[in-house]
Amino acid sequence: MSDFDIKVDYYAVLGVGSAAGGDEILKAYHALAAKYHPDKHQGNDLEELAREKLTQINAAFAVVGNPSLRARYDAARRGGRASYPPEGGATATPGGRPGADPSRPKNTGLYILLAVAGLLLAFRFIRGWRSLLVVAAVVAALWLVPRAIRYFKR
Repeated sequence: MSDFDIKVDYYAVLGVGSAAGGDEILKAYHALAAKYHPDKHQGNDLEELAREKLTQINAAFAVVGNPSLRARYDAARRGGRASYPPEGGATATPGGRPGADPSRPKNTGLYILLAVAGLLLAFRFIRGWRSLLVVAAVVAALWLVPRAIRYFKR
């Protein structure tokens, strides 16, 4: 069971933007909780509506006010890597869509073509295969290291 409902815009419930900081979220939560608290509406026609609204506000703050839940919620809203159980028991793919592999760049062919062109250009100016292999190793390291770091940070 998921800790949040992806169909609900918790930021809109709290009246803040998705880039809001923790202090802004807390301030909005306190203002809305004070406005819709059932004790303020006790005995009038809005008491039940205030209870429902306060329940929504509390649920929104529970997700958006918690940094780890907020990160999962934001990733789910963006359709990124799923770290939540999808609806209907379906299996989540790493990229949020069937067959997606986030560690593989979209334009692999272009990168290969650029690498080959760079090697040919380097060979024209650098005489000798050893120097060319050093240049190729440096280019490969510059291309692979950031991707490896992002992969292992997940």
